[in-house]
Amino acid sequence: MPWIDEEPCIGCGVCVENCPTEAITVEESLAVLDMERCIRCGICHDICPVGAVEHDSKLTERDVNDQVEKTLDHVRDCVRIKGDAKDGWASFKRHIKHYQRQKVVAEKILDRLGQILEAGDEKWV
Repeated sequence: MPWIDEEPCIGCGVCVENCPTEAITVEESLAVLDMERCIRCGICHDICPVGAVEHDSKLTERDVNDQVEKTLDHVRDCVRIKGDAKDGWASFKRHIKHYQRQKVVAEKILDRLGQILEAGDEKWV
């Protein structure tokens, strides 16, 4: 999935003008990508004059770090609100279950998409 690297983005609007699903806007001189509208066509990536549209593989480590920190924040909040470290550990374990479920869902999606790819079935087009 694409994302906008704010550092090189100059808010020129070229990506906005060329996005076929109107998934990109410019706010406060920076491009903003609406992932719900984005169809991952790659046009924005190809036409950005400053290379501000990046592939998500560059975000993986940052995403992991963000989610781990968010989990720890939730655990700390749970302890603060409920007043007991046991409740924090219970929250921590629920977060692990949440991510395990996300992993299973992602694996099943990848499996089904792989089956479609292997079948070479283009009826979905």
